[in-house]
Amino acid sequence: MYFHNIALFLTFLAICNGQSGQDPCVGYKELRETDRSATVKSSFPIKCDTNVNPELWYRFNGGRNSQMMLTKCVERYMVCGAFSVGWMKGNHPSVEEGIVNRTACFYFGRNCCQSSKRIQVRNCGRFFVYKLKPFSACNKRYCGAKRNFCDPDLCQHGKCLGHNSGYRCKCDQGYSGKNCHLRDYCASNPCQNGVCKLSTNGYQCLCNNGYAGEHCNVAVSQGSPTTHLVSTTAPSKVSNSNNITQQMESMGKQLNDLTKSIASIARQSSQLFSEYQLLKKNLDTLKLLQNHPSEDIIEKVCTEYQQQANIADAKYNESLKV
Repeated sequence: MYFHNIALFLTFLAICNGQSGQDPCVGYKELRETDRSATVKSSFPIKCDTNVNPELWYRFNGGRNSQMMLTKCVERYMVCGAFSVGWMKGNHPSVEEGIVNRTACFYFGRNCCQSSKRIQVRNCGRFFVYKLKPFSACNKRYCGAKRNFCDPDLCQHGKCLGHNSGYRCKCDQGYSGKNCHLRDYCASNPCQNGVCKLSTNGYQCLCNNGYAGEHCNVAVSQGSPTTHLVSTTAPSKVSNSNNITQQMESMGKQLNDLTKSIASIARQSSQLFSEYQLLKKNLDTLKLLQNHPSEDIIEKVCTEYQQQANIADAKYNESLKV
């Protein structure tokens, strides 16, 4: 019984939200009258939407000038085939928003919303569908308009420019993409001595030869080994703080000093290791001669070479700890 009541409740909720089971983008009825356009003057007999079925979804498809519901008040009578013009308050929803509630207003007595009806709207991608409510007796009608591809406005950081078959976004500075939804961190040219490249988390500076740092603003001394391109990833939010710049310059100097130290240790280690290998080789040779006991001098020489090898081995291990 409990689950039965839950099912009834969910069914009732779906009906209230206009989701009676059938996809409204598939199961709809077309309003094909060309005189629904707000640009068409009315003629007698005056028409009225008394036959609208509140259980059905409707699509405006009455020619070029009637592809969606009118979304602005037309302050005059006798257009759209009726006496009182009906228009929708608010913008149309995006596809992702699904079914939304809106208010349909009707102009009368110099009042853009003298009377109103609650309706529902769904964006089906290429067109819109509406769930409308009828009138018992009236001279009111839901009116149509040209398709406005900037309604809804999908340009997140820019201006939407509509045309006959679609739209394009004129993005604000620092943004790019079809809907101006991508932050263009390279627009401000943050890489002082290199090339800026957009990345997933922000941008990368590909530094010119002789420069390093987050913004390629740290000069590298000519004696230090450098690569032609140094890649450093900047955070998603760029800071212009002078304090951060000073810290980066200090870190660059420390990196240069550390590079020099490592190079020096490497050279010392390489030299010691060469001496160590030579001594080991000589010691191995003398050990072969040690198998001949008639040679008294061999044991003495082997002892001396062993001592030298131990000293070289100790120096090599000590250099690795630096």
